[in-house]
Amino acid sequence: MYSKGHTDFNTEKKEKNRLTVVAAAFNVRCMEEEKVNDNSQTKLMKPYEVAELLGVSTHTLSDWRNEGRGPVYHKIGHGVRYHIDEVNQWIFAQRREPLGN
Repeated sequence: MYSKGHTDFNTEKKEKNRLTVVAAAFNVRCMEEEKVNDNSQTKLMKPYEVAELLGVSTHTLSDWRNEGRGPVYHKIGHGVRYHIDEVNQWIFAQRREPLGN
């Protein structure tokens, strides 16, 4: 049988791989948008777009904001927006190296 630590390691490894794939897909999407829109540097994303990108619910994003976790966000009026570059930075900051070998 596998120990709990082994299962946690496999889960973390799968999550790391998922975040890597999500970040790569996101970068491709951004590059495609740049071709269409030269102002992509100022593109702000709505919470549902970020939630979809990260594979979490909008409720989870809201919880993260209230807990001081997750990507940096901007309050504009009553709305919440995320800058593409800041979301991307947050994704890459989640990268973890495996322990030992």
